[in-house]
Amino acid sequence: MTGQITDPSGATVTQAEVRAVNHDTQQAYSARTTDRGLYFIPYVLPGTYKVTVTSQGFKTQIQDNVLLEAGKSTGLNLSLQLGTSTQTVEVLRGAAPH
Repeated sequence: MTGQITDPSGATVTQAEVRAVNHDTQQAYSARTTDRGLYFIPYVLPGTYKVTVTSQGFKTQIQDNVLLEAGKSTGLNLSLQLGTSTQTVEVLRGAAPH
């Protein structure tokens, strides 16, 4: 799993924590973004994951139902919103709009 974390202006977010938790096994994987806002989590087992990104000065971003397939690299770029880490933005994949 790899991707880039940015802010609302498109600038990269450094030292953000990216955490992926497998829905079925609760196995957790994590990484921090580089000075270019990039993260890489190697050797993630196939399955469906909840990905959480936190960084000081930004709302927590959650992307749920991220499907990782065997033998494929999954790219997940996320944009963090300004706010406190106690505020959360949750995006559900496959959910019908209300």
